Amino acid sequence: MEPLAIVNRSAFCIAARRLGAVVALGLTLLTLPAGLVLAATAAKPPSSAAIALAGDARRCEDQDDYAGAATALRKLRRVVPRDADLELWLAVFEARSGDLDSARVRLAGPALRAAQADTMPARRWAAYPWRKESTWTDGKWTGWHWYLWRARAEVAAALGRWSDALTASRHATAARPESGRDWYARSLCAAHLGLTSESDSALARAMHLDPALPEPHYLAGVLAWRAGQRGNAGSEFRRAVAMDSAYRAPTLALLHVILPGASPDSLPSELLSGVRRAGLLTSADGPKREEFHTLEVTPAAMVKEDPPELAAGRQPDAPPVKLTVAMLLDSEGHVTLIDVPNLKPTGLDPERVAAVIATLPRWQFSPAVSDGVNTPSWTAWVFEFQP
Repeated sequence: MEPLAIVNRSAFCIAARRLGAVVALGLTLLTLPAGLVLAATAAKPPSSAAIALAGDARRCEDQDDYAGAATALRKLRRVVPRDADLELWLAVFEARSGDLDSARVRLAGPALRAAQADTMPARRWAAYPWRKESTWTDGKWTGWHWYLWRARAEVAAALGRWSDALTASRHATAARPESGRDWYARSLCAAHLGLTSESDSALARAMHLDPALPEPHYLAGVLAWRAGQRGNAGSEFRRAVAMDSAYRAPTLALLHVILPGASPDSLPSELLSGVRRAGLLTSADGPKREEFHTLEVTPAAMVKEDPPELAAGRQPDAPPVKLTVAMLLDSEGHVTLIDVPNLKPTGLDPERVAAVIATLPRWQFSPAVSDGVNTPSWTAWVFEFQP
């Protein structure tokens, strides 16, 4: 027999034995109880060292020590499987501690490139909870791809990379079309790139979805001024100041726009300003929704409205659909930012929700108190929509 035939026959026999072993293992698994199969294939639980490092990172986050949180997560990533949630929050903490370049590189890494194609059910798309450290140690993506696109947009905008920021903002609005501040970010990025039509359309959407947000009105005023429409510019600046009397940019613009020959303001470079910077995922400004802070006095609604759109459904006998809307309050209890959750699982009409949200700037809350001082805070309200 030829040597080549002997080698081929040996290789064939080895392959056959291996295949038989695989088949036998499969048949064995089929005969095991389901619980044993799951136990045999379940991921290895995190070590006590990993759990301790994840806890350290969250405690640093709660203390606004984002550099410390980033250091803890860098140590954690050496003792757990590659985890996209860990990579995302490490990038966020790097950005919050001023290391924007590292954050940008990390957000473009392989783990998060895989996570951006999130195909999980829409009902899983929700805000990270306060105790999110378990998502950093399970070796899988359990988050919401909106976070990834929003973080990329914010970091790119902070670095002046407006084309990258616009690309990310387009994905963010696709993932979360009910978010006014995402549409504003898209409008601002498009304006910096001279894409007038896209900027105008996104700006109108931002104003409609988040009527408490003054930044879109300031941007509209700047764009009108640059187009030679001083009257329209002044009207938009006044609207912005009426929403936030401490908003410096439109206040100064109101003084300049009436001066003959005065040059228009340059386009804003910040996505949000003042107390609303707390709504930026990558900004160190707080308070943050996902952090825990003890308050001596929590906000309470003092003036509110019950919009008729809540009862405008077509199924009066059906149970109501509950929607929890988060609001950022300033130190006087005024609504300064509105955070609407993912609407897809609820089946609610976005226009009905927008009509209800439009009433929130007229609500008044008692201010939160921390260490005896009024302080900005997050609160939430559960609206019940009749289907």
